[in-house]
Amino acid sequence: MTSFTERNMVLVKILKFGTWLMVGSLCVYLAGCNRDKAFSWINPPSQMIEGLQHHVVYSQYEKTEMGLSILVPAEYQNTPNKRYSVVYYLHGWGGNESSEINDIQKFIQRIPKHNNGMPIIVYPNGGRSGYFGSTENRIIKELIPYIDNNFKTMASREGRHLLGFSMGGTAALRLALKYPDLFTSAASLGGRLWQGDESLTEAIDVNQHKVKAFKTRLLFVQGEQDGPDQFHAVTRKLSDLEIPFKAQILPNTSHNLTSYLEQSVLFYTF
Repeated sequence: MTSFTERNMVLVKILKFGTWLMVGSLCVYLAGCNRDKAFSWINPPSQMIEGLQHHVVYSQYEKTEMGLSILVPAEYQNTPNKRYSVVYYLHGWGGNESSEINDIQKFIQRIPKHNNGMPIIVYPNGGRSGYFGSTENRIIKELIPYIDNNFKTMASREGRHLLGFSMGGTAALRLALKYPDLFTSAASLGGRLWQGDESLTEAIDVNQHKVKAFKTRLLFVQGEQDGPDQFHAVTRKLSDLEIPFKAQILPNTSHNLTSYLEQSVLFYTF
């Protein structure tokens, strides 16, 4: 005959199992709802500003239509013979092609200009891809030709720059190192290098001679409270190979885009 204590223990196990089952089901449900609600490949800007365009372009690599925001300088329509440099801005995890338009525009406006003036700023939607695989192919093989064919760009590596935050910061560096013939500079603000990700060091190993020859400009900016040492292996390899770069640690800065933009204007050039 089962004792009172044994029956209680069985009851407790059943209750625990039921509780975990309900919690697990709720988490799956909420995650699914959040994913469906929060993520879309097409996100028109909530407010249009002067010079801003939103395009929807089908990608052969992603097998779907993709949103794309482009911000041209104020004088763009009145300068038919001028060619503009392009800054490709890569957003972080959870962002999209419209999430950081105003912040990045204000940041670039504050930077001392070279002779070509304000650039065209291109905001692709990188989803949650890390800008690997099909998203990398889309940017390199579809987006760049699309921008060069439809806008008055300096259609050469000297006219292309990469800027990114968080997930996009690491991707900006990786793409510049992997395709030094396409980009002249890359800046990472608060880049996230996940454990086991050796894509940057691999790109350096493969393209070190090209990166040196092209004098690709590389900028690492990390917050003091935002993994300031996570790119140590990458910058050490660059140093060992005598490849120039700049690295800045921002004091009292956590993983916050606004904080990075307020302080990084002193170091970023395009």
